[in-house]
Amino acid sequence: MIRRILYDDLTQHPVKVHRAFSLMELLVAISVIALLASVLLPSLTKARKHARRVVCLSNQRQIALAMHAYAMDNRDRFPVAQYIDPQQQAFVTWDTITYFDDPNTAKPGLIWQYASGSKVQQCPSYRGSSMTTGDPYTGYNYNTSYIGRGQGEGPFQGMTETPAMQSDIKRPGGTALIGDGGFASGANKFMRAPLDTGVSESVTHSGTQAFRHNDTTNVTFVDGHGQIITRRFRKPGAFAASEQLTDFPKNGFLSRDDSMYSGRLPSDYSGQ
Repeated sequence: MIRRILYDDLTQHPVKVHRAFSLMELLVAISVIALLASVLLPSLTKARKHARRVVCLSNQRQIALAMHAYAMDNRDRFPVAQYIDPQQQAFVTWDTITYFDDPNTAKPGLIWQYASGSKVQQCPSYRGSSMTTGDPYTGYNYNTSYIGRGQGEGPFQGMTETPAMQSDIKRPGGTALIGDGGFASGANKFMRAPLDTGVSESVTHSGTQAFRHNDTTNVTFVDGHGQIITRRFRKPGAFAASEQLTDFPKNGFLSRDDSMYSGRLPSDYSGQ
């Protein structure tokens, strides 16, 4: 009788047996997961890089807008790229101010009262040293050869040290304003045209563009539009030592001549 009850109970409520994975099945599952990961990870990495490039273009556009706002408050002139202020005992640039008695601390420069904050100066695809000691944000440079000018800019194409005016730019859609700065030693703040003879060739080659976004570089032009540039150029006839400062093709110029940089009217080079 007892055996009969047990038999009936087992037939009415069968015991579920949990079957474990065999070693072979486990290896197959792992192989499938690894295969899917190898397919998906490059796509995810590419998507992240694309997102950083979009953020970078947005940052550059905000900087460009801040520069135009600055010009509107300063008789149509763009901010000067750099100069020494003897009264403040400071080195002043378009993006930072460094005081001589505290060289390891950089403070927001000329344009940041017109922007949402100096954090927009940080390229999301760049982590490295800056040309300015103590600068926490870096990655972008400003067209110094033809627009920003500043103290120490030697005679070039008849221009003085005075920055350009907005009305000086005859090709705003083809004249670079802000870009991804980069050379062999890190980032740079001052964009240089390849034929700029107002400074030494070594300084020119330290003012090139970094092609850090999937082998491309971002540039924002005077009219405010951003562009992804794929081609990079050398300065014709440059010394080998100068080219080493650029680290081509990781970094390079936007054009072989100054066509991507020069948008100023020759009659306005006097800076009056």
